[in-house]
Amino acid sequence: MLMTPLCNFVERLEMELTNTKNLLTDIEARQADLTSEMEHVESVSRILNRVARNSDESKQK
Repeated sequence: MLMTPLCNFVERLEMELTNTKNLLTDIEARQADLTSEMEHVESVSRILNRVARNSDESKQK
């Protein structure tokens, strides 16, 4: 009689573990996306800074 509640408990634990692993995988994927997006934003920022510097240098000449 004890086995049924114990089996149910173990099954719920396994489901929670699977859900937690899936959530962690999703979080890692989102983190990778954000890292990629930040690299892109930094690249655009560097380009814009270069353009602004070149524009300032042209105005000074």
